[in-house]
Amino acid sequence: MPTMNEPVESDKLRRQEEGMHSVSARDTHVGQVTGVGGEKVSAIRDGNAILRFLVGLESRIDKLSAFEAMGIERVPDEQRRPPQRLNMLLFWFSVLLSPTLIPIGMLGPILGLSVNVSIVLTITATIVGSAVPAFTATLSPPTGLRQIAVARYSLGLWGAKLCSVLNVVVNIGYATIASIVGGQLLRAVSGGGLPLAVGIVVVVAVSFAVSFFGYAAIHHFERFAWLPASVLLCVLYGQASAHFSPTPGYDVGIGLDFSGACLTYFAVIFGVCCSWCPISGDYYIHYPASTSPWLVFGLTYAGIVLPTVFVGILGNYFGGIISSSEQLGAIYAEGGVGSLILAVMSPPTAWAKFACVLFVLSFREYPPGHIPLQLVVINVFVLTRYSTVGDVVCNIYSSALSMQLLGSHFVAVPRYAWCTVLSLATFGLAYGGRNVLETIINNLLSMLGYWTLAFAAILFVEHFWFRPRIGGYDLTAWQDPQRLPWGLAGTASLLIGIGFSFLGMDQTWYVGPVAKPIGVHGGDVGDELTVISVLLSYPLLRCASRLIESDLTDVPSAALLLFVAYHHRIATHAPHHLAIAPLSASSIPVSALLRSSSTFGAPRPQVNMAEQDRRPTAVRGVIIHATGPEHLTILEDALLAVDANGTIISLEAGVSRQDVAPKLAALGLDLDNCRLVELCPGQFLIPGFVDTHNHAPQWMHRGLGQGMHILEWLSSTAFPNEARYEDLEHAGAAYSALVDGMLRQGVTTASYYGSLHGEATQVLADICLDKGQRALVGKCNMNRGSPDYYRDASVEDSVRVTRDCIHHIRRIDPSGSMIRPVLTPRFAISCEPKLLAELGTMAAEHPDMAIQTHFNESEQEVRGTRALFPDFSSEADLYHHYRLLGPRTILAHCTIMTPYEIRRLRDLGCGVAHCPTANMTVGGGFMAAPIREFMRQGITVGLGTDSGGGYSSSMLNAMRHALIASFARDFMDAKDGSGALSLEEVFYMATGGGARVVGFGDSVGDFVPGKQLDALLVDMRESRGGVNAPLQAGDSLRIMFEKFIMTGDDRNIVQVVVRGKVVLDRT
Repeated sequence: MPTMNEPVESDKLRRQEEGMHSVSARDTHVGQVTGVGGEKVSAIRDGNAILRFLVGLESRIDKLSAFEAMGIERVPDEQRRPPQRLNMLLFWFSVLLSPTLIPIGMLGPILGLSVNVSIVLTITATIVGSAVPAFTATLSPPTGLRQIAVARYSLGLWGAKLCSVLNVVVNIGYATIASIVGGQLLRAVSGGGLPLAVGIVVVVAVSFAVSFFGYAAIHHFERFAWLPASVLLCVLYGQASAHFSPTPGYDVGIGLDFSGACLTYFAVIFGVCCSWCPISGDYYIHYPASTSPWLVFGLTYAGIVLPTVFVGILGNYFGGIISSSEQLGAIYAEGGVGSLILAVMSPPTAWAKFACVLFVLSFREYPPGHIPLQLVVINVFVLTRYSTVGDVVCNIYSSALSMQLLGSHFVAVPRYAWCTVLSLATFGLAYGGRNVLETIINNLLSMLGYWTLAFAAILFVEHFWFRPRIGGYDLTAWQDPQRLPWGLAGTASLLIGIGFSFLGMDQTWYVGPVAKPIGVHGGDVGDELTVISVLLSYPLLRCASRLIESDLTDVPSAALLLFVAYHHRIATHAPHHLAIAPLSASSIPVSALLRSSSTFGAPRPQVNMAEQDRRPTAVRGVIIHATGPEHLTILEDALLAVDANGTIISLEAGVSRQDVAPKLAALGLDLDNCRLVELCPGQFLIPGFVDTHNHAPQWMHRGLGQGMHILEWLSSTAFPNEARYEDLEHAGAAYSALVDGMLRQGVTTASYYGSLHGEATQVLADICLDKGQRALVGKCNMNRGSPDYYRDASVEDSVRVTRDCIHHIRRIDPSGSMIRPVLTPRFAISCEPKLLAELGTMAAEHPDMAIQTHFNESEQEVRGTRALFPDFSSEADLYHHYRLLGPRTILAHCTIMTPYEIRRLRDLGCGVAHCPTANMTVGGGFMAAPIREFMRQGITVGLGTDSGGGYSSSMLNAMRHALIASFARDFMDAKDGSGALSLEEVFYMATGGGARVVGFGDSVGDFVPGKQLDALLVDMRESRGGVNAPLQAGDSLRIMFEKFIMTGDDRNIVQVVVRGKVVLDRT
């Protein structure tokens, strides 16, 4: 979620509570177009003086808090706002509680149906037709995309462009009808003194003003506009009831004539409801991806059904009125709906008087050219709260977005400029068609319903059938022609649907061959033929197009894995000069290797722990630690006392040399029996680093395959190399080098993923204990999603080997003070449901055992998970279902998070292993986890190197990259610096925060008395030969610390201490 400074945040929260989901330059740069094609759009704008002026004007207007600067850009999840549930309902109330629906409902009796039959058809068609836009609306919150943009995943770029054109035609058609009705109403209220053309101008002008400001203004307007509209419509119902005919209308009779009229009127009402489907999701893009689709569907459905039925039935009665009353029929023929409304509300009874106050205070007639200003002002008020503005606003706004979806040159024109152009077009069409409203309605509405129904049917099949089988929606590809489907199937099915609709349509200008025999005037069955033809054609064409296009996103994973397996087979059977050579040709037995003091000829940088002094230790000098994300403590002349077991007894600052002996004596320690370490200037002590996420078998191939997508990298780089750990000599050599290397870089505690091999994982645990590094060690569980040569043989085998590893680790370290087992399902896509269930059972059997897994690492991984587990809308729900989420859980990466998932992690007490190095180099894009939001929510975050995914195993680099990633995240989100991390925070993540994440927070992470001493002695003096920024005279202790964090490396770490014992000494 974007972060703001305090006044802005408070203001946004206030507007949010009012339903004004503001989108402005604080969320998206004015004029900025991101993603594929962004540079082309920028070039178009830069090369055109008019466009440069428009963008500059947009920048100035954007200073208004409620102005929407963004256009069709996808809204990232962190910029979403919590849904205002009531607003989702009232939005549609305001749009549809409009007199626009009255002339539409009148068509039933006009076509020859009785009022009662018309009412039944109005209700039935509305109930059926409203389900269509309610469904399409559910697609925008998960994607953050406008409705037509979502269609790119089924119709491709060009098919979606066709839909954009049709959508503009639909919307401007409705806006034209609404403008004419609004103009008629204003003319009627003014007693004919206000020309119809002027009334249309007023309607369009007010609508333009609201649509000009965009999303926030529309939601604010529509949230309240329904209330006076509903009151006035109730007044109209009551006043008009005196004119309702006791014999409701007339019938055409029975048989085909009656059936034809019913079908035609049903098509009109169905078309009215269905036609919202290309724009219904446009108003939900700021709702979180975790918003329940049933909530969206239900509130949208109710919001469309209730007002449509309410006003539509009123229209049915009005149709009966003009059919049964010659006088009112003549008034309607001369002045339209507006005059009819005014006529049925005369004489001014109590009901009418109340309405008159809201209309124009009186029904006096004013001569042309002598209309009081008061009347004009009140007319505008009535218009904005009662007539048709809500309808026109939405149509103009969504049409502007559809124009931008037509291509780069159209995107280059700002949204507000398109609103201006389309408002002018609406006025021109409304003015030209002001005297033929019935013809427009009868010919336009039912015809427009055809293509929107075909559009929705294609999205329905794509969403529920194809997307779950091809990994969901790749949201990074929504404007990339190379990664989107060609859309041949969708476009062809759309055209097929439209073609079949011509066979069954019944219009005044054309009657299809299927519609013609249904009664003397025909019967419209275009909708029925449309949906049948699309549901039959699209699945077949989509399957065929996947074969033709050879879309990589549609390649079955089995084929990919077959290729990888084949590649591995070639590598292992290749000539010697092509094969990957073993790490060493040594034939040293594994048993000797595990207890050896050297690693294949390399000197082991370790002090023999058996020979170390077991006396208490006192350290005096500069000591730095962090007890919280914002609590960095730099102590000068500090005295740190540690007992013989490595437990910190005391920490006190400002202790002189003369005071050391008395201080120790007060603690019960004799200076003669203590080891006293005096730190030199340029040296300081910090807690040992904690690597919360490290793949032990990837140590030997760090840095390989950078820039690949995560699943591609696993298949081509990680899995073949990890498979070699079946060889225990290779495993022993590699793991020994790993632990030595990690200790050299100051990692005193690590959470290791082993390979899937149980014996090799046990070797890793033995080496960590032997070399004195704290560690969580887990056998990797994975029985699918990887090549046959590298996966668990079965669920039972995976569980058995895991239990053996747990038993071994608890045998070699019963207290768990150094080495602990950890359950390690690699990630969901590597585990069958049965395996996850078995691991959940194991977790319940061992309530003190940690659990680690990958979580929302990349778009590709998220899509794969959703495809394999379609019953779960998020990984949070998936892992929680299998009892694998809780305070013991370490979730690596967490880069693609919804607000719902963040709250779930917070409520369940999970820890996050932030791996910025890997997230910026492997995975398929720059992925910056929302660390600031995690910390705001109280989620504990540690740092991980993710070594081999991350090219560097240095925790210093992890801290630096965490800073860089947070700066980038802040630039993408708040742009005010509040999202960026501080040096204090990343240092805490690398020490105390990481210790809490991996479950050692009570033992290590800082120098609080009672914890064990895991520490690094840092030497910043030039004599160390490092490349750190040199210390200068006058440098403060804080500057010395910063120079180490930002420019130091492992050469500055001269001693590593675990449990009070030196495990590496380079002094």
